[in-house]
Amino acid sequence: MKNLMISIFIFVLLIAGCAGAKKDVVVVPDSQKKSPSTATSSSGLEVEFDAMAKGNEVLVRVKNNTPAPIRVSPYFFALIIDNQKPEIRYNPSSAISKFPATKLLSGMEVSGMFIFKNYQNLAGQKLVFNSPDHKPLMTIIKAESPGK
Repeated sequence: MKNLMISIFIFVLLIAGCAGAKKDVVVVPDSQKKSPSTATSSSGLEVEFDAMAKGNEVLVRVKNNTPAPIRVSPYFFALIIDNQKPEIRYNPSSAISKFPATKLLSGMEVSGMFIFKNYQNLAGQKLVFNSPDHKPLMTIIKAESPGK
């Protein structure tokens, strides 16, 4: 089913060369914004997107299963805290990003981390991924399992 998410988390970057500090900034006019799709775990997804938190550190994974490339960047992510709008977009003044800006070709996957300075525990909150190349996606941030 389209836009479903998998809750498998990866702590290291799987794509060689994705750890660069290059940052792409894309501004999307309000008229082009779409509501994010919520999904549950399953296989065969167009884009796999999941997040796991340990306090204010959020580990994020995105995998492109579409035939077309999808751009990823820290600037394409936003938090939704306690279901309140507006969403809190990534901003270097309030968060630290260890997430690469890159283009995912079909079958490619990337992982990274965000540290949100103004929050202590982000488990249970929502994270939105809004690439200009795909429909917006949303996932509930899972709590990191003990022992990791």
